[in-house]
Amino acid sequence: MGLFSKPETVFERTDLELGLLNLQSPTGTGYDNILTFPFDVKPNRMLYADISADRPVDLVLANKDSSAAFHRENITALRIGPVPTGKNDNMGLILGIFQGDRAKVTIKIWMDRK
Repeated sequence: MGLFSKPETVFERTDLELGLLNLQSPTGTGYDNILTFPFDVKPNRMLYADISADRPVDLVLANKDSSAAFHRENITALRIGPVPTGKNDNMGLILGIFQGDRAKVTIKIWMDRK
């Protein structure tokens, strides 16, 4: 982050629950064990994120072309960054947990504002 830049929040959730029973789940497992969220970014900026969970979760920050910009498994607390946005104007967050497990997750993603 630059010395005089101000952070611009692009995604923030404090109430995420992974692994809840959902018979209509698009994963076909009956559980919401994988959640995806799109968010808008500006090209050629740096992303940062804070994540905390009460049980280990997997995290992916995905580029617009579905490739992974960042990936970590079994995390309960992590600060990420800087992760370049490249030429992306939107990106995605993917959170996952094993089927049958549950976790409460808090996450904030921000980028430098120039």
